[in-house]
Order: sequence, then C-alpha cells, then structure tokens
Amino acid sequence: MANKEFIEFVPGIISSTTEDRHGHEVPKEALEKWAGQIRDESNVIPLTFHHSSEPVGEWVDARVISHGNSAFLSALAGIYEGHQDAVERINDGEFGGLSIEGVKYENVTEDEFESTDDLITLSVEGSQAGFVDNLIKDREVSYRFRIQKSQVGVALFEIVLENIDGIAQALIMIHAYNKYQRKVFEGDSDTKEESNKAEIQLPDGTEINLSKTSAKQVIVTLEDSGYEVMINPEEAETLSKQYEMAIEEKATTDD
Repeated sequence: MANKEFIEFVPGIISSTTEDRHGHEVPKEALEKWAGQIRDESNVIPLTFHHSSEPVGEWVDARVISHGNSAFLSALAGIYEGHQDAVERINDGEFGGLSIEGVKYENVTEDEFESTDDLITLSVEGSQAGFVDNLIKDREVSYRFRIQKSQVGVALFEIVLENIDGIAQALIMIHAYNKYQRKVFEGDSDTKEESNKAEIQLPDGTEINLSKTSAKQVIVTLEDSGYEVMINPEEAETLSKQYEMAIEEKATTDD
C-alpha cells in the first residue's frame, strides 16, 4: 500500500450474513476469509462501480464485526488519484452500498491471462463455485475466477482456450453434477432452477447451457465451433453417467 497514490479513504460495510437488497447472504466464514484477503498486502482487491472492469480504487483493510446474530464485513477503500468523482459519488449515496468482487488466477499469471485472446466464459450458480473451481484447477486448465460478494450470486470462470481436452472433461463433469442436482431437487421448481445454472459462451458467441443439454451435444458443439476434442460424443455420454454415479455415491456416503 505504501507505493500507491490514494487521494482519500472511504469506509463501508460491503457484505454481511444478513440478507441484502439483492437477496444475498454470505456465511461468516466467507466474511472472515475475505477480510484476511483484503489485509494481505500481496492481494489487490479492486473497488469498481457496478462490478465493472475499470477500478477506481482498492480495498486496503477489513475487519468482521459481530452484532447479535449477525456479522458484517467492514472495510476501508483507498481511492486512486484521478478519481475524485468516485469519492463524491460514494459520499452522495449514489450506490446505496458497496460490495466486493473476489478475483484469482489459476495455472496462469495475471499478465499471461491479460494477453490471451480466446477465452471460454463459464458462469455457474454460486453454490457450485467451489466444486467447479477445484474441478477445472485439477485438470491443469488456466483460468480467472471471479465471484461477487454473495456466495449465492453468479460465479464467473474465464477459461483460457489451450487445454481443450481438459476443458471438455471438466464441462462433462459439470454437466453430470447438474444432472444429479436436477434429480435431488426434482419437484421443487424454484430450487431446481437456481441450482442448475451452468452456462458457457465460446469465443465465436456460441452458447451452451450445461443444465439443459446432453454431454454428447457439448462435444458436438465444441467440434462444430472448430475445436478438436479427443473425447468423442458417445464417450462423453458414458463419462457423464460415470461421473453422475460417482457424485451420487459420494453424497450417499457423506450422509
């Protein structure tokens, strides 16, 4: 922080265990984790407006404050030089509140990622974020992971198109996970819809909803978009069934 030029510091409550105006709730453990990440000077947690890509400052300190049955993430943001308007907009109450977006890079440096042209964008419902994060990381896929302040909100994975077979395998496993989720929440239309958000967009604009398509169609779509995948469509169906059975067996064992 000593090398940064801040024109002003702005305090704020950026998340809590209570439901916010978007219907988001965050566990206290997640608040503690985010507070630690903000205090870690090796991390840069940007402050943006409406989660845009243009940072106007960064979060520099944070603490979790408990009151009754609730906990709040109280933080301090440093505003960059040249963004006096940001201070005025925050102080005028334009945004009604502040929030946080977590960003991390896996199997790739930030500079390497920023120089990449071709990316697959994968968005999943927040409760799937940890599962998907571990899944694609273990397949040595390079990506950037972003999630907004709520673990209930959408998590965004921007995957570098370099290990297409690892990516394809991960997508098949995510597809299998969502098939299992559909069975678990069968009959509960609201929960079913919320728990099965898993969509990808290819660089050519092609979109695939992993919750509403077959594993076979995932591979066919990748091939139609010009990607050479070692797994053929029939093998994808077999793998998806195997993964689904493994997920169901693990869930039964855990219970």
